[in-house]
Amino acid sequence: MPNFLEKAEEAQEEGYDGVISNCFGDPGVKPAREILDIPVIGPCEASLLITSSLAKSFSVVTVLPNVISMIENISKTTRVSGNLASVRYVNIPVLEVHEKERLKTALYDEMVKAIQEDKAHALILGCTGFMGVAAELQDRLKKNGYDVPVIDPAFAATKLLESLISMGVKQSRLTYMITPSKQRVKS
Repeated sequence: MPNFLEKAEEAQEEGYDGVISNCFGDPGVKPAREILDIPVIGPCEASLLITSSLAKSFSVVTVLPNVISMIENISKTTRVSGNLASVRYVNIPVLEVHEKERLKTALYDEMVKAIQEDKAHALILGCTGFMGVAAELQDRLKKNGYDVPVIDPAFAATKLLESLISMGVKQSRLTYMITPSKQRVKS
């Protein structure tokens, strides 16, 4: 996400109560937490944490194979990697996810494989560009005998951020310390 840190700082200065990085890879989330005094949420982290409270195992269905290791790494940093059954992909680039029927067919097929082959008990959509298809896919799965939650990462991030704001909390300064200002020393 180009200029995320600058945009996040502007949001804080303009009085926003929190910030979401609108990409499933959670770009810029950790550095933003160091410089902002409002909560900062990433859709991947939010989805993983929420889904781990709903099922003992889950799979992420994402866009392309090149993001699998990134998702696996985020599952490790959020300490839910033991619950991650698999990361599957639909082989549809982000710029083509607007082709909704193609997308829904590919997602559904991979979700069924995740349930049957990987033993996933819940599913996460692995791209914020997949917005608007979770409920339909969840209903379709249920009609076919799979009563499992399907998590929309943008919605998960929004609801987690709303919860943090309502609770009046933000990132810990013991975890995300403010970077000390650097002063140049002349010799």
